[in-house]
Amino acid sequence: MKACLSAAIDSSVLLDIVLPDSKFSQSNRQALRKMSENNTLIISPAVLAEISVHFKSKRHFNKWYNSKPFQLEPDSEEVSWWASQFFRRYIKERSYSKKGLKILPDFFIAAHALVHTGTLLTRDKDFSKKYFKELKTISPQTLK
Repeated sequence: MKACLSAAIDSSVLLDIVLPDSKFSQSNRQALRKMSENNTLIISPAVLAEISVHFKSKRHFNKWYNSKPFQLEPDSEEVSWWASQFFRRYIKERSYSKKGLKILPDFFIAAHALVHTGTLLTRDKDFSKKYFKELKTISPQTLK
């Protein structure tokens, strides 16, 4: 796990920007701008996949992606390992009656951030704090 001036971006932050009529769109744009001033920003392949589905074509996606202050950082064996370990714990502890059940890509995103930056810009801080205690989470709304 690296300690450096970088941060990973969760798909929750980017989806608020990509999808129309999000109440968090403006604050998330401001947070990205502010974070990019002093940090290298990255996204994981899982975030890329979750965002890409909302574009009509690869050309439209590339136009959007190339205008953003972040870059794709590939996954690694270490990311896969940590995602699997935390997902296993989650499966053992989860309650099927709860809303908002998590899926494996959520764990890949958090594990990717943990391994590559130690920091995740996300609106889903509760999940990340419970399973990824060493991961620093930042909410876009706190960066105003």
